[in-house]
Amino acid sequence: MRKVSYIVSALILAGCGGGGDSPAPAPTVSIQSNPPPATPPPTTTVEKPYFSEVSNPLTVKLPFANTMATNVSTLDVNGDNRLDLVVHYYEGNFNNQKNVTTHCKNELRVYILQPDNTFAEQTSAYVTNGNDLGGCSRKTKKADINGDGKIDLVYAINQEDGRDQSNVSLIQGPLAALVSVGNTYVIRKFNFPRWYHSVGVGVDDKGRSFVTGAGYTYAPYDAEFVFDSQGNQTEISLDIPKLSANSFELYNLSGSKTKETDILVHSGFEGNPIVIQAWVKKNGAWTKLPDHNPYGDVIGKFSDSDFYIHKLNGQTIAAAAISETCVTKINPNDEPIVIHKMHYQVVKNFVNGMPMGNSIDIPSSLYRGTRIENNKIVEVDLNIKDEIRDNVNINFFSCIDVNNDGYNDIVSYQYSNTGLPDVYINNKDNSFKNIGQKMFPNTYKQEFGNIYSSILEDFDNDGFADLFVWHANGTTAAEPVKFRFYKGQKKITD
Repeated sequence: MRKVSYIVSALILAGCGGGGDSPAPAPTVSIQSNPPPATPPPTTTVEKPYFSEVSNPLTVKLPFANTMATNVSTLDVNGDNRLDLVVHYYEGNFNNQKNVTTHCKNELRVYILQPDNTFAEQTSAYVTNGNDLGGCSRKTKKADINGDGKIDLVYAINQEDGRDQSNVSLIQGPLAALVSVGNTYVIRKFNFPRWYHSVGVGVDDKGRSFVTGAGYTYAPYDAEFVFDSQGNQTEISLDIPKLSANSFELYNLSGSKTKETDILVHSGFEGNPIVIQAWVKKNGAWTKLPDHNPYGDVIGKFSDSDFYIHKLNGQTIAAAAISETCVTKINPNDEPIVIHKMHYQVVKNFVNGMPMGNSIDIPSSLYRGTRIENNKIVEVDLNIKDEIRDNVNINFFSCIDVNNDGYNDIVSYQYSNTGLPDVYINNKDNSFKNIGQKMFPNTYKQEFGNIYSSILEDFDNDGFADLFVWHANGTTAAEPVKFRFYKGQKKITD
């Protein structure tokens, strides 16, 4: 504001002699003002980052001197509506030794999420019968297998820990489960040991969840298991068609998780080329549908390999496998589809009948969707914009709603130097987009000594996805391992 100061001076002059009085001069007025303040600089809004790192969330002394791998799952163990960690460590130090008859050294541990977003090891408080799953774990599924309303974990187990694999009987393991009983959990190991790599959960004609699996021993598998409220299992037989060792999905065409399973989808594993296979159950019997080839036209074969050569998206490729699948809905009102993670390698200068040699080049992968329509396997165009396909090592992915908008997204977990996932957000128009990794923190700290992976889920149930980063291929126990946890602060699509 301007400040006005008035200074008045009245001079009264007394005159004498002939001119009479002189008039008094007008008051002197002085106006002073301060200069206006400088215009303040524009307000700078510091945008909140998507994630903030939690200090020292979990430091672990590994249980074995040569930990080959670590299998990490999330589970609300203590019933507080927050996700805890269930970590399965297993060792591999046999260096192709023959006739190793003991099972893979392993240890399951439970880490409970604390109010300050760190994790505390509390295995003995929540797992009542030890920590041995019976071997190395290759795949895990989440499901409520005993109908008590709490999610359980089921594992595909084998003894693939570096020992000589020529004797199949010595690398077989059981299926296993971590089953809720009241406020705690018990470990259950099944019969029928196999070289397991896949496990799945379906619903029988009595409305009970059942567990089954498959492995690379290719032995007929004719048993499924159901559980009671105490975690005790009963073997049943449902005449499920032969299952894929890589991955399979059992689901209901209506999308119901409580109705009897009537669809089985998996990748064919006997002979080549690799195909997607499906069965439909009607009137108590399974009917096989025509096979579907997702890799494109076969153009030849190596002379010294089982690989068939395909032409896919203009590239000459050797089809490798369909390693992982998920059942999801692109739109909440749609019928369920299966998303397949397809692996392949680019082939250089292919001539039909040539030996494989060094002609296989870039390891690649892509996502394909299928649905069952009119008793056929029909491809669903996922319309993924900027899908990352080449030079990636991806075995696992999830179909979850990471931005809390009611539509399931695709989260692809690379094994890499950063461990950061690739996130394909559902655009709600039957398409997905790769949102990049700019919103993620810099995770590369060189503390694990090996390949990273991660989990992107809402651990603390606040509506924002959190990021947990861990060593996927293991490391030694020479020093404690520091896991990393990043608290989500806003939706990753904001």
